[in-house]
Amino acid sequence: MLMNRKKVSPLSENSEVIPDNLVTSNDDSDRIFLEWFNITYSIKQRNRRIKILKGVSGFANPGQILAIMGSSGSGKTSLLSILSNQIFPRRGEKILVKISINGVDIKNVDYSIYSRYVMQESIVLPTLTPREALTYAAKLKIKGNDEFITERVNKVIKDLKLSKIADKFIGNEFIKGLSGGEKKRVCIGLELISEPQILILDEPTSGLDSPTAELIINLMKHQAEKGKTIILTIHQPSSNVFCMFDRLILMSEGQFIYQGCASKSLEYFSKIGYSCPDMTNPPDYFMRILYVRDRHFISNNEIEMLKLFVNSYKINEENVSKEINKTELAEINTQQTIFRAGIVIEISILFERAWKNNLRNPFNVALKFIQSIVTAALVDLVFQDLGYDMKGVQNRQGALFFSAVYFVFIPSQTSSIAFPIERPTFVKDYKEGLYGVTPFLLVKLLTDLPFQIITTFIYVVMIYFALNFNLNSSEQFFVFYGLMLLMHLCGSGYGNFAGVFFPDTLAAIIWGSTIAVPLVMYAGYLSNINSISPTFYWIKFISAYYFGYNALAINEFTDLDLESDVVISPLKSSGISGELWEHAGGLILVIIGCNILTFFALKFYGEKKKFK
Repeated sequence: MLMNRKKVSPLSENSEVIPDNLVTSNDDSDRIFLEWFNITYSIKQRNRRIKILKGVSGFANPGQILAIMGSSGSGKTSLLSILSNQIFPRRGEKILVKISINGVDIKNVDYSIYSRYVMQESIVLPTLTPREALTYAAKLKIKGNDEFITERVNKVIKDLKLSKIADKFIGNEFIKGLSGGEKKRVCIGLELISEPQILILDEPTSGLDSPTAELIINLMKHQAEKGKTIILTIHQPSSNVFCMFDRLILMSEGQFIYQGCASKSLEYFSKIGYSCPDMTNPPDYFMRILYVRDRHFISNNEIEMLKLFVNSYKINEENVSKEINKTELAEINTQQTIFRAGIVIEISILFERAWKNNLRNPFNVALKFIQSIVTAALVDLVFQDLGYDMKGVQNRQGALFFSAVYFVFIPSQTSSIAFPIERPTFVKDYKEGLYGVTPFLLVKLLTDLPFQIITTFIYVVMIYFALNFNLNSSEQFFVFYGLMLLMHLCGSGYGNFAGVFFPDTLAAIIWGSTIAVPLVMYAGYLSNINSISPTFYWIKFISAYYFGYNALAINEFTDLDLESDVVISPLKSSGISGELWEHAGGLILVIIGCNILTFFALKFYGEKKKFK
């Protein structure tokens, strides 16, 4: 069959910025035919190999919706992950796969130019509006000036019927925002913004009511009518949704048992002795006859039924190829690469996005200020009237120790709790290659810094003069503030590093406290630092509590005029030695070390999730 070919024009770094109506028209010459051959996928569990996909082959025509259905464990999600290039073999896994677009192996092209993947979960920042989310995505994914970006965003908003809610907050359980269906459309828009020719969706109607599910599929139908190749998995669609599918693949135990026109599926099963009862939704019937109670212990009846389905499919497989449509296909440019925004653009966009996210969480911002004010007031009440005798020395040491613990422990807890909330957005964007670890981490540190500077200053001003700390010179006040800020940054560094690995906020709270205890013991207040076992002496060099408290004590008791009953130097009695700058340098090294570890931990985590 002859194919009239014309080059696809996805926006790349070298492409021209041309009018939106020309780039996004999606005429027939942009059509992409997706085909896969004999895909096998197996995993090793308990010294035995389990086959997830057993040599399945198929195709997806441009201008059509291909729906993949099957019960849990049938392999449909694994197949979708492979078709979207979202899964790669790890230890114990084997994947044999060949996928082509318009006859070109996807290993030889930048597949992300032509194909985009919409996850089942709706992952998007709740404090943004759909228009803002789409605009940021467009700036990271496509090349063009502000006018071009705006036109592209407006087109996607119109296509997905988001106009009425385009400027509302997306929202979450704490912020009132969009419904589940509206969020799903926003997530679809985030992928459509780069005008892919293939759109792959994992359970796009999951958790949605029937009318909303119909709306989502109807929107995908309109995209297919523009020439796009739409592939999706779906569990049990309504009859109205089922009627919108062009082609259907039914799976059971890693094998195809039907592939062909969705409208001919009932006739096919009727011919092999499985007629769908009247007044029954076809997908419900298919799921009932394909259901396997326990895939590890399949009953004889289930085995016989599966054999019948598989054998019937193999007999009919030659007829499936008659549905292939290769007319007016695009020519694939194997040398073209997807547009990547430069690091300066990435940082500016991420900074703007993060700053809005902070300011639109007024409760969280206010909580940080209230926390500093309330804590400082309590410290003033507990440690008031510090004297210069032995009791005063002890009280000063207690106030300094509490301040050191507070400004390391609380920020570490806050950061470790916040990171698991931000992690899904980072993983999603990192998997798409929108930005790397460096701009993400740098922006996070920069957006947190103003609040750290201000809240630390509030605390220091409220306690320093109220408690009558060392006032021999103004220099000691500013040194005190600088040390407190460094401890604040150390605490955030601890929390960021730990937050990469904690699966949720509860784990962050539990493990954060557990890790903090031994570090506090090495501060030098609870026990003389010189009396600690040599075996674990090295721990003090990674403890911000040690460097912070020691530096505060040196700053406080140097040149402090104490009463005559204080016969032993407070520094000497606590085993504190060294210069102030040495301990301040230790804090700086802890900050640098934590951020370096966070960088590599994020890189490792991102790469690990990238291939899941």
